[in-house]
Formats: sequence, structure tokens, C-alpha cells
Amino acid sequence: MNEFKCICGARLGWFNASWPLAFLSVNSKKLKLRVLIFKNYEFVPDQVLSVKKYVFIPIFGWGVQVQHTVNDYPERIIIWSLYNPQKIIDKISEVGFLNKS
Repeated sequence: MNEFKCICGARLGWFNASWPLAFLSVNSKKLKLRVLIFKNYEFVPDQVLSVKKYVFIPIFGWGVQVQHTVNDYPERIIIWSLYNPQKIIDKISEVGFLNKS
């Protein structure tokens, strides 16, 4: 199974876990965000409305925002990475997660 993984940081609501305290793994069936000092968040494609670029401060504060439908998860989930956000979005798409049938 094709999979994308990267070390990252995450904003979960108002809680922020800076890089490298989070880990993203994505394949065609699941997007998983593991936050070492907090908890894990798992999504199937039907629970994700969009994955889009998020910019707070260009280059220093950019990431990928996951807009989802899971009521028990924080509304705001942002993945911080050293990669350009578009590269992460492209990788999520390449593994087939964003290709809803």
C-alpha cells in the first residue's frame, strides 16, 4: 500500500505541539495524526471535507488545515511541517486519500 509519512507539529484547537512532536501518516484509507504529548487523530476519507494550505506567517507559520466532520475532534486541526504545504497536500492526494469515489 502506498503511504506518505512525515514528522510534523500540530495545532489542535488552541493546543500547539511544535515540530517534531507530531507524526503524520496517510494512505488511501486513513489519515492519522499522532501527537506525542496529546493523542491520536484518525480520519477516513468520508470524514474529511478538505485539506488546504494554511498560512499564519509565510514560511515560518504555514501548514495544512484538515477540515473534517468528526464531532469529538477539535474543529481546528493544522499540521505544521518543514515541507511546503502544497507538497503535503500533493502527497496526500498521490496516495489516494483525497480521491473520493
